[in-house]
Amino acid sequence: MDSQPHVIVTGATSGIGAVTAKELAKAGNRVIIIGRNLEKCKNTVSQIKSETGKDVEYLVADFSSLESTRNVAKEYLAKYDRLDVLVNNAGALFSKREESNGIEMHIVVNHLAPYVLTQELLDLLQKTAEQSGKNSRVVNVSSDAHYSGINWDDLQFTEEYPRMGATAYGQSKAMNVLFTLEQARRLEGTNVTINALHPGVVNTGIFLSLGGPILRWVIGVTARLFLTTAEDGAKTTIHLAQAPEVEHVSGKYYSVMKEKQPLRELRDETVWGKMWDLTEEWAAIA
Repeated sequence: MDSQPHVIVTGATSGIGAVTAKELAKAGNRVIIIGRNLEKCKNTVSQIKSETGKDVEYLVADFSSLESTRNVAKEYLAKYDRLDVLVNNAGALFSKREESNGIEMHIVVNHLAPYVLTQELLDLLQKTAEQSGKNSRVVNVSSDAHYSGINWDDLQFTEEYPRMGATAYGQSKAMNVLFTLEQARRLEGTNVTINALHPGVVNTGIFLSLGGPILRWVIGVTARLFLTTAEDGAKTTIHLAQAPEVEHVSGKYYSVMKEKQPLRELRDETVWGKMWDLTEEWAAIA
């Protein structure tokens, strides 16, 4: 096994993901970013190398396709023999309702893709922990938007799509939390931990998918004035990925560096199992 710790950061060609990749590379990890755009991946790797002197590598995947998600996991397994940390950072906000193989797009990109990637790489995470003597970690970038809850009556918003996709986005982040809690329960007694986090309300490109040019301009100005930077937003992710004091912490939700209780309804273990079963069904057909 390679002696250098290996870290995957998804959605790492800009914003929080790029900062996370850079800082974890500076800390001495072998960082592999996953992005959907080849040129952006190349540019990000080149920029991190020029700023840090550290080598960062990339793989390409489109998380709106679970086939692509599974393929990039296979590509990783064929190329690398260890994985210490998986940072599921990639996410998207869709102002109009879209589907991938019959599943609403927020669910696919923000929930199913990280679920599938984690399951595909879980054996390697466990093997790495056994051989390295340190816990491997999964870090899920969720959001306080999850407090909007789960629309159990219409999970895919087929009857009415929320304005600018906000509630659908929040629901997918609630699904991240449920996945984290149930996966942690299933990993009890193992050497793999999993936690979720809210990075803060960060000025990233995710908001620029909303509306027309005038609205996007307004959002851009507002973001620069009131939202936190990607550097600050990445701090909680980096902390959960490498801080010694949280190596054995699992099944928790953090908000801006502090542990926080998620939405009350998400703390019900029966809901964890319900969402897990639905996730498995969706993943089988998407």
